[in-house]
Amino acid sequence: VKSYIPSLNALQVGEKVRVTCDNIYTISGNASYQNQLGKGRVNMLNALTISSPAVRMNDLVITDYNDNVLVVNDTIRITGNITNYLDPTSNLVVTLTTTSSYVTILDGTTTVGALATMASTNNNADPFVVKINPNAPLNSQILFKLLFQDGLYNDYQMFSVTVNVDYLNITINEVLTTNSSKGRICYNNPGQLDGLGFDYNSDGSLAYETGFMVGISGNVADNVRGASAGATDEDFQSVVNIQKHEPGIWSDFDTYGSFNDNSNSTPLGLKMDYRTLSWIQVPWSKFHIFEYTIRNTGNTTRSNVYAGIFSDWDIQNYANNKAAEDAALQMGYVFCTDPGGYFAGIKLLTPGGFRHYAIDNVTGGGGGADLSDGYSDTEKYTSLSSNRATAGGTGAGNDVIDVVGTGPFTLAPGDSVVVAFALIAGNELSDLQSSAAQAQVKYNLTTGLVDATGAQVLKAYPNPASESVLLPFALDQADRISMELYTVSGTLVHARSCGNLAAGVHEIRLDTSVLPTGVYHVRLFGERTSRNGTIVVSGTR
Repeated sequence: VKSYIPSLNALQVGEKVRVTCDNIYTISGNASYQNQLGKGRVNMLNALTISSPAVRMNDLVITDYNDNVLVVNDTIRITGNITNYLDPTSNLVVTLTTTSSYVTILDGTTTVGALATMASTNNNADPFVVKINPNAPLNSQILFKLLFQDGLYNDYQMFSVTVNVDYLNITINEVLTTNSSKGRICYNNPGQLDGLGFDYNSDGSLAYETGFMVGISGNVADNVRGASAGATDEDFQSVVNIQKHEPGIWSDFDTYGSFNDNSNSTPLGLKMDYRTLSWIQVPWSKFHIFEYTIRNTGNTTRSNVYAGIFSDWDIQNYANNKAAEDAALQMGYVFCTDPGGYFAGIKLLTPGGFRHYAIDNVTGGGGGADLSDGYSDTEKYTSLSSNRATAGGTGAGNDVIDVVGTGPFTLAPGDSVVVAFALIAGNELSDLQSSAAQAQVKYNLTTGLVDATGAQVLKAYPNPASESVLLPFALDQADRISMELYTVSGTLVHARSCGNLAAGVHEIRLDTSVLPTGVYHVRLFGERTSRNGTIVVSGTR
C-alpha cells in the first residue's frame, strides 16, 4: 500500500485514508506465480453497490505431475479454486491466454456455468494444459491472463509462472532453502532474488547471501560478492543444470548437477559435481547436506586448494548477531542475541582439515577481513584457509559473516576430492549441536564414510552416469579384488575379477551404456577389503 500512497508513512493517530487495491501477490512452491487483480484499481467503497459477478481464481496449483521442476518440453497443468464474490453467474467460462512464444497453451478453456454468490468450485477435472517450448530461456517468467466471461460480464486476472528454472526450492523439512546450478545457495541471484533463503520455522530467511567457494592463493572461484563494493562474481557456469531425483535415492529429497569455473577470469580448470541431501523426519529435519566432488579437469597440478561455504547470515535482527565455533563438531555458527534468537551453522562433514573464519561485517572489519569495500580473492582465500573463531564484538553484537572451509588439497590433473557441509538451523545452541551430530551420522551412513555394516563407501564418478562410471578406491595393503553389481531387487547383473592389486590408489571403469536406466548397488571386495556403493544409470548426464 505504501508504494501507491507514500503519505501513509506520515499518518497521525486518528487520521483516515481511502485505500484502493491494485496488486495481490502470492507464491506457491517451485512454480512461483504473481496474482493480480484485473481492471485496474477497484474502489472498495463502490464494490458494495456493484451489480455484477466478481470472479477470481485463487490457490493456483501448477504441476508437471512429475518432479514439479518446470523445464523445456514439460507439459504443465494449472488448477485452482474459482470463487464468485458478487452476483451469481449463469454461464461462466474461464479462458487462459498468453502472448509469450515460450509456451504453447494446449487446453485453455474451462466451463464453470452457474456459480452462486460466494460459491466456489475448481477446475481439477478440466485443468489448463500448457507446454513449455524448447526456445524458453532459463528462468523465463511467463505472464498469463485469465479471462472471466458470462454474458455482459468480462473481467480478467493476471499471474506469472517461472519456467525452465536452473534452481530448485527444497521444502521437505523444517528449513526451507534453495540450491542453484551455479554454486549459489539460498538464492539463485544476488539481492535475495529467486529463492527461499534459509527459512526456519516460517519466520523468514536467516541468510542474506550464501555460496560455495574454491581456489588457491590469489585465485578463488565463486559466485558470491566481488572485489568491489556492490559487485558480484560470476566465476561458475552450469555444466548440468540442477535436477531432482524422483523419488529420492540417498535421502527424501535429492538434487544433483555440476558446474565449473570456466567463467573465471583465470580458470583453474575445476569442475564440481554436486548433490544435496535432505530428510523430512526428526532428528534430521533441521539441516540440508551439500556435497561437492571437485575434479581437476586441467593440465596443471593445483596445490594448496581450499574449498568452503560463505554465508552472510542475517538472523532476525542482524545488527545483534554474533559468530562462534564448535571445533569438536567442526562447525561455525551465528546466532541472534535477542530473546528467542535463532542459531544457524555450517558444519564440515568430510575429512581434510577444518577451517572457520568469522567476519565482522562492519566498516574496517573489526580486526579481521574488511568486506565494506568488497571481497577480494586474497580475502576469500584468507577466510577459506585461516581461522578466526568469533565475530560480533562486545555487547549485543553486529552484522557478521561466517566461512567454513577445508583443505589444503593437492589435485593433479584428473584427481578429485569430495567435500561436504551441513547447513543447520536451531532454536538454541544445544539444538544446533544435536542436529550437527546427527548430520555427521547421517552423512556417514548414507553417503559418506562408512555404511551400516562398517564397510567403507565406494564413491562413483560421474553419478548419475550414462556411458561409464569410474570407481576410485585406495588399498592399505595388497589384495585380490572382485566386483559385483546388483539391481535394487538384489539381482546380480555383472561380476568380474579385478585381479591382484598392490597397495595404493586404483580406479575401475564400469561400462553403464549397456545397463537399463535405474539404481544399482556395487560391491567391491577382497580378503582384506569391503566397499559398497550406489550408482544411478541415467541418460541425462
